Amino acid sequence: MEQEGRSQRSTARTVGVSLSTVQRVLQRFQETGMNIRRPGNGRPRCTTVREDRFIVSTMLRGGSTVAKPEQYSLVIFYCKQSKVRVEPIISLPV
Repeated sequence: MEQEGRSQRSTARTVGVSLSTVQRVLQRFQETGMNIRRPGNGRPRCTTVREDRFIVSTMLRGGSTVAKPEQYSLVIFYCKQSKVRVEPIISLPV
């Protein structure tokens, strides 16, 4: 839209985002030539990919240490000192 001669403020209003978002996107595009997230952004992972696979496979097997999908509709994973805890949030009747 900037190529059409529109201001960043006008572009932000049209797209429905803040002015700082438009500025950040344009800056990233000028630096990298594309609008993609840079690696390393965001909170570091609590679990490894291998631990994630283990958690999912244990849930699907219906292990006794993890909530069964039929019993619980929502499960939250907590990370405390690199240990994973699984706690049921909402219990469904079986």
